[in-house]
Amino acid sequence: MQDEEGLQVMRVLGRNMAFLIRAIAAERSANGLPAPEPKRITTNFIR
Repeated sequence: MQDEEGLQVMRVLGRNMAFLIRAIAAERSANGLPAPEPKRITTNFIR
C-alpha cells in the first residue's frame, strides 16, 4: 500500500480496461460482430 505510483498505474489500467470492454460491448450491440474470413489460411514454417 506504500507504492503510490504502482497503485495509480493499476487504477488507470483498470479504468482503461473497463472503458475498452464497455466500448467493445456497445459496438457489438450496435453493429454486430464482423464477418469471419471465408477460409482459414495456414502456413507450415517447417520446410
